[in-house]
Amino acid sequence: MSSPELIKKDMEVILQEIKGKVPYYTPEWTFIDDIDPGAALAKIFAHMSEMTIKKLNDAPQRHFLSFLETINASLIPARPARATLTFLLSKGTPENVLIPALTQVAGHGADGKPVLFETEKNITATPSKLVSVFSIIDNNYLFNWDEMPGNENDRILEFLVRNYDVEWARSGTITKQGNDIIKITSADNPDILFKLNNITNKVKLEIGTDASHDLIDRTDEFTAKIENGRLNIYKQDEIFDHTITIGGTGSSGFFAGKNQQEHILYIGDKNRLNVTTARIQIEGKGSQNLSNPLNFSWEYGTEVTEKIDGKEIKTIKWNILTPANKSSWLPLIKSTDEPISEIEINGVKSRWIRCRVINSRIAPVRDMEISGLNISTSPYTSGIKPDMAFINDVPVDITKNIYPFGKKPQIYNTFYIACDDAFSKTGYIVEISFDLTPGKTAAAGDKKTADNPQLSWEYWDGMGWNCLEKLQFKNTPDNWAGTDECIETPGEKASVAGTAKEEQRKATDLPEIIIPSMPAAKPTTVNGQEKYWIRVRLVGGDYGKEYMIKNNQVEPGSFCPPMLSNLRINYIKNSAGQDKFADQPEYIFSKNNLVFKNCIDELNTRKTFKPFESIPDNYPSLYFGFDKPLKGGPVSLFISIDENIDYSENKRPLLKWQYLSKNSQWLEPDILDETNGLTKSEMVQFVISGEMADEKIFTKNDLYWIRAQAVQNPDIELKDIHTKSELLGLYLNSAWALQSRTIAYEITGSSTGESRQVFRLMNAPVLSEKILVNEYGTLTEIERKALGNNKYIDEKKNDSGNVTEFWVKWDEVPYFLDSGPKDRHYIMDRTTGEIRFGDGVHGMIPSIGQNNIKAIYSTGGGKTGNIPARKISKLQGTIAFVDKVYNPAASDGGADTEEVDALMQRAPFVLKHRNRAVALQDYQMLVKEASNKVARVKILPNLNAEGMHMPGTITIVIVPGSMDAKPVPTPELRHIVERYVSERCSNLAKLNVIQPSYVVVRISAILVTHKIDAIPVIEQKAKSQITDFLHPLYGGLEGKGWNFGAVPCISDIFPLFEKIENVDYVSELTIQLYDEDNLKLTEIKRTSDNFKLPADTLLYSGEHDISAKWIPGRG
Repeated sequence: MSSPELIKKDMEVILQEIKGKVPYYTPEWTFIDDIDPGAALAKIFAHMSEMTIKKLNDAPQRHFLSFLETINASLIPARPARATLTFLLSKGTPENVLIPALTQVAGHGADGKPVLFETEKNITATPSKLVSVFSIIDNNYLFNWDEMPGNENDRILEFLVRNYDVEWARSGTITKQGNDIIKITSADNPDILFKLNNITNKVKLEIGTDASHDLIDRTDEFTAKIENGRLNIYKQDEIFDHTITIGGTGSSGFFAGKNQQEHILYIGDKNRLNVTTARIQIEGKGSQNLSNPLNFSWEYGTEVTEKIDGKEIKTIKWNILTPANKSSWLPLIKSTDEPISEIEINGVKSRWIRCRVINSRIAPVRDMEISGLNISTSPYTSGIKPDMAFINDVPVDITKNIYPFGKKPQIYNTFYIACDDAFSKTGYIVEISFDLTPGKTAAAGDKKTADNPQLSWEYWDGMGWNCLEKLQFKNTPDNWAGTDECIETPGEKASVAGTAKEEQRKATDLPEIIIPSMPAAKPTTVNGQEKYWIRVRLVGGDYGKEYMIKNNQVEPGSFCPPMLSNLRINYIKNSAGQDKFADQPEYIFSKNNLVFKNCIDELNTRKTFKPFESIPDNYPSLYFGFDKPLKGGPVSLFISIDENIDYSENKRPLLKWQYLSKNSQWLEPDILDETNGLTKSEMVQFVISGEMADEKIFTKNDLYWIRAQAVQNPDIELKDIHTKSELLGLYLNSAWALQSRTIAYEITGSSTGESRQVFRLMNAPVLSEKILVNEYGTLTEIERKALGNNKYIDEKKNDSGNVTEFWVKWDEVPYFLDSGPKDRHYIMDRTTGEIRFGDGVHGMIPSIGQNNIKAIYSTGGGKTGNIPARKISKLQGTIAFVDKVYNPAASDGGADTEEVDALMQRAPFVLKHRNRAVALQDYQMLVKEASNKVARVKILPNLNAEGMHMPGTITIVIVPGSMDAKPVPTPELRHIVERYVSERCSNLAKLNVIQPSYVVVRISAILVTHKIDAIPVIEQKAKSQITDFLHPLYGGLEGKGWNFGAVPCISDIFPLFEKIENVDYVSELTIQLYDEDNLKLTEIKRTSDNFKLPADTLLYSGEHDISAKWIPGRG
């Protein structure tokens, strides 16, 4: 701010005026500049005149500054930056560590110089670590029925895509049929239906249930509630993992993200579930209720290998089992050949099937109880093929005719048969069926003979091969040797059919070998293949000889080996002498609320168990899990939140903090929550007076828990309780710190007893101070006692107990007008560190003494304190067990001392508002006083943060000074403004300090030029200039930025482009406005097109489509 010039002359103008008058007044004077003494005298006069004129021109400003000094207007001193400091303790710290107030930590400012920060309060650093964070909600808002289709289309489409893998729904059309069906249709894709039942207050979701899309058949159910006249739809039972936010590793939305909740019953049995195609039968009281496909999905697990980023990663794939209804037991059909893999569930490796509750279907099944669960398995078809077979070490094609000991069997030849399905079923009846062409037994004079072959049937028991006992041979000799004629076969693919009599025999009496009770076989490796094997060996006799000696003559021999085909294996549960059809599996686990529970233990103790349990909390809750119990305090947790979403006072959640104590009781700690219901970045401090207990809640390990419940506010709907903000980080053992340095007991000076004494502190600017005066010797003992009751007193005594010094704290005042002769008052100029005392009439004079005035004060401030995250890390001094310290977020709020020009602009308004906000302009000026980082302010009276009319509410929109394309105030700057203004306005006013809404401006233009080589330069300059022109603070025609709600006129942009060198004219120009969700608001093509933005909205520059077009022959 500058005053108008009274006389606009300088030394040169005055000299020229003198020269112009010479011919008229002193014509004999030649006025030669270099050698004329008169010229030197004229220059001296001109210079002195210039100085006088300058002083005269400065007089209005000096008088104005003198007036400002008279009304006690002063420069706003430098403001300190504020930072969060997080202290990390050494590993093995045995107990809490005190971090005292004024602990100093240094960082480096932008100028490279060290900047000190001091903690504001004492905190107790705990050796416990925060290891898990979850938010839970039993009823989570989904959408409003009345606003579909409409405002909530994007919300419901995002939910469908994320939870049901229907990406094509994004391109679908949403319509409402009557008032009870919402339909989403997309070409060549299944329909999605929401069906409202007003009687049950349920909404049913159906995806692809029509016959034309039999590959997708999903249903789900949601709850409908009428609240404040609105029909709101809620999904149920959700858990969200926010552990990634610990230490700021990642961010996560409150009560948002991927739902981690699963309600699953796992059944594991390594042998019984070692099947390919199979019928899995489940029995037990209550287990038949698990067959309802609307509520449950039965699945089996397989391990698959996927290639992700060039690496092979093993994952678990769950495949569908088909249940069938039965009155007392539940059969599950596995019709694929894919085996059930061994996978790990809850730390146990086995083969698993599971029963999963379909999304949001916990309500109808949460009270289900099962009082016994047994399983058995059998082949899905009448017989299954072996997995593989070997003759000695030669693999066999089991689809062809098989010579189990070769075509020329030798002693100890071995036939191996693998079948994981059957041979892993301990205690089951295993039947091996086949078509057999046996070897012929010996007969006199016959060359083709089988000489009493002896076979040994064996299994692997984990240590060696043992005999299979009590084998039953049905329709087959036990040595596979027959009495009929040995039939030659033309080749391996030849039929084993012999005579018509043989065909009839095989059709009616199929040969079988029956294992009445399969022993406990173990898998082993045969020829490099690990499976369940049995083997049959030729251990005696033979099926023929290579040669024979007859009458001392060697004659050629022959072989008649047995031949098998159509080899099949079957197994069934051996229920002989038992009262149940199936046995209890090895493992039964339930998984609810992310925690596994051993149901077999419950069956053994309670004889029953509940497979599915819902969230126990009635309110949305946030859980913090610690690895060790918290003791004492105050323990401080910094919660960093993205504050881009603003909440009006009546929309902020009401939080109730509790910790888990013994006997699973939730008790309330002493709590100081400064986060305003998790809506702003702040500290939560708690003192734990009781003993915490550990428990498995959402984790596999026992942890110590603290929770915050969003207790419902009766004035708002349930959906409004859920904070929409992003959780950026959680930092335990944190404290606020100011950019300051505290100086204790600095001797300021000695009082002479004169009036209006002035002293100066050694360091400035001054952030806070205590001024002490030693008044010993001037006060009686009665006066000292009286002062001790009302004032800060620092009393010093000698060894004899006699008082030697009596320091009294004096009080700061803005002026002495209201001070009396006995008032211990002083005036502090924080910018210079100057202290002024009264004259004995207005303000007391300090008593005479040597070095009897001292100060305890803090100094600091300035924009150098605005330091990036993790750069304030050097602890000044040592604290036992403190390993490291850092600032998790950038420090902010530091500002330099106000300039004189700014004071001259601000001071008249100070005289007007007297530091109290009454009119709207008062609020605006107080906001700028709060911090000189605020570049633009907009006051919105009677509007809340959401733009809704609310009497008594003042919403303050602030924009920080920044060259960023879209300047956004930091949370700390918003808090500074809110604190400053709230202290100076009516306590009935409800303040909201928010950031502006932004609209992106995109320019499309074609610029015509006659120079082809100028095209890239024109395009570059045009984009650069339009970007600068659209800057919200420094753009516009005058470089002063854009007002709130303003939109550029198309006629302003034409000359901007046409001034660019080599641009002939602008052939096309369009202004497009988009909101922050990239939704197009309008398009401006003509000067007459008008569009006005909301009062809290600024524009900023987006990506522009500007091209230069060459037209030859011009110019």
